[in-house]
This record gives sequence, structure tokens and C-alpha cells, in this order.
Amino acid sequence: MTCNLTQHFPVDLHQSKGNYICDTDGNTYLDVFNSIACISLGYNHPAITEVSKSELMQLFVANRTGLGINPPKEYSEIVHRAFMDVAPKGLNRIGTMMCGSCAVEGSFKHAFFSYQKKQRGERVDFNELEIDSCMKNMAPGSPHLGILSFKAGFHGRNLGSLSSTRTKPVHKLDMPAFDWPAAEPPMYKYPLNQHAAYNLE
Repeated sequence: MTCNLTQHFPVDLHQSKGNYICDTDGNTYLDVFNSIACISLGYNHPAITEVSKSELMQLFVANRTGLGINPPKEYSEIVHRAFMDVAPKGLNRIGTMMCGSCAVEGSFKHAFFSYQKKQRGERVDFNELEIDSCMKNMAPGSPHLGILSFKAGFHGRNLGSLSSTRTKPVHKLDMPAFDWPAAEPPMYKYPLNQHAAYNLE
């Protein structure tokens, strides 16, 4: 039996607070997805609404530049404060992305770059064969590498992330995909303390 609980409705952002989202008819719902996890602190978080009143925030909202080409002079400090102050120990670099799919694509690229660099013995200069073959989508410049993902996992709608996504056919129909493998995800039984033996298998 398939059960689709997805609901589409216009949102009243003024009335939505925390994990509760309101529609334009005055109904309030518990939002367990927080807009597909893109609102990590909930709707109208006091700290976010307070900083959005600042002159700097108003300047950024009114003037959206191409950050990769024309970042505002304050950008480096803002990114550092937002991410590095809470970054896990040992992580000292940031790669900002436009969306979740882009973040997944970026992680794939970093994994490939890191792996290939180690394979070359840390060599960063490319030979003529590597340069020529990558422009033809052939090895060695375009190596035959892949990403192992879980069956039934959703990772995004860009080409690489879509190749590792296996949730619904509607996400993938008519799209070419990389021939990447997928594994069965672990299927735990709950409560965990009552099914320890099963969950260890």
C-alpha cells in the first residue's frame, strides 16, 4: 500500500513560528520537515529576525551580487562568523553552495578530486593525455569512478546527485544517469534496546 501525505498549500509566513507552519486559511500544522530541512532553526526564529533588521542584512537582501564573482567586502567575515564559529574541530575550510543538491554535488567532486590526487602521488600538474582525454569524457582525464549510495535514498535533482537518488521514478524518468551502484540501506527495528541482536546483523 502506498500512502502519499504530501500537501501543497500557500503559507502564511507571518504566523508561522518554530516548527509550526500556518496556511492562509488560519490552520496550523507541525512541520516535521522544516521546508525540506532548509529552515534549520524554524520559522521566524528570534535571532534570525533580529539580525534581519540590521542595515547589513537589508543591504544584502536589496542587492544580491554574484558571490562567486563580485562578493561584497563583508562576505568573508560573515561566512567565517556563520560557519567557522560552529565548525567541527579540524575543519578549517568552507565551500558555500546554492542548495542541497549543489552541496551533494560539491561533496562528490571533492571526494573525486581528493582520491585522484592521492592516486597521482599528490601530483597537481596534468599531462597532455589527461587534459586531452577529459575533453572527450574519457579516461584517464575523466576517470571511471562512482558513488555508492543506498537504495531508496534521495540526494538531489542535479545530474550526479540524481544518479545516486533512488526514491521515486518521477525524479529520474527521461534523465541520463551515471552507472553507479546502490546498496540496501540498514533497516533497524525499534526500540533499539529491544532489538540489539537483529540490528547488529
